[in-house]
Amino acid sequence: MKMLDERGGKQADISVQIPDSSMLDTPDLNSYPQMVSAPLFWESRKAVEPEKEVVAEIVEPVDTTLPQGRLIGIIDTGGSLFAIMENAAGGSVQLRQGDFWGAWKVAGIDPDRVLLELGDQHQDIPLVGDFAAPKENPQVSQERAMQQQQAAQQRAAAARQAQQQAVLPAVSPSQQNAPPAPPGNAPQTAGLPFPADTQKQPPPLSVKDALEAVSV
Repeated sequence: MKMLDERGGKQADISVQIPDSSMLDTPDLNSYPQMVSAPLFWESRKAVEPEKEVVAEIVEPVDTTLPQGRLIGIIDTGGSLFAIMENAAGGSVQLRQGDFWGAWKVAGIDPDRVLLELGDQHQDIPLVGDFAAPKENPQVSQERAMQQQQAAQQRAAAARQAQQQAVLPAVSPSQQNAPPAPPGNAPQTAGLPFPADTQKQPPPLSVKDALEAVSV
């Protein structure tokens, strides 16, 4: 194409690029997924929700090292046991079944040890034996001493009673149960110096015979 230059009256060449006719074709409706899923004039149209960014969870490594400490006592409350652990700082910590000692879980408590577990790992903490026996409660020891003293007194009283019974003459049960003799049936020999046979005794003297015997 040529175009007349108004100023110089000369013709100048103009280059015109014609676009490809395929660019004017109407695209398929399915190429607009947002318009299809949420038409502009539908009541159910919703705002486009931004995609949630998936943040990878940072898993911190678990310290499987067993904390420093030792088992210094196990208390039996009758229905359950709980352990007393001494930590590295010298303090005491009470542990029951299900508690944690560091990352380790208390799986069980025996009278002489604590059982720990971490996943498929297991550890036993034995009860140390270099501790002196705990001091007894003063009130309990005083009550025990009183009970021992009362028991000793009862034994001494029983011994004295047995000794007194040994000194007394033995009496048969028939003599103990026999009724006492009536006073009217007392034997005639009562009051005589020799309770021998009454036939050997001299006959009683009359008053006259007694006076004559005295005068002679």
